[in-house]
Amino acid sequence: MLDARVGVASVDKARARRFELQISLRYRVNGESDWHNGTTRNISRSGVLFQGEGWAEPRAPFEMTLLLPGEMGAGRAAEVVCRGTVMRSELGGNDGGGPLIAIKISHYRLVRR
Repeated sequence: MLDARVGVASVDKARARRFELQISLRYRVNGESDWHNGTTRNISRSGVLFQGEGWAEPRAPFEMTLLLPGEMGAGRAAEVVCRGTVMRSELGGNDGGGPLIAIKISHYRLVRR
């Protein structure tokens, strides 16, 4: 949409639709050799919020893998391998679990099983 007052196009930045899904995942900050386990809280095409075992600093480069059940795709499971950036980390909720970590996905690929 063009804003006549400034003469430049403005972009509607609608938030990506989030899906409340609990899917097990593995993750690590780039450079780490050990993987940590976690569980998604919600997921969208642009990011993931999950509860994990280990802390990840904001702005850190990030790797994650998760397994999508067959019902969500073409009838067979697919592993999603993601790279991104940690956007925020905070202490876990009232359930006593690990930290909540939000990542922005920059690249991903599907690996059929």
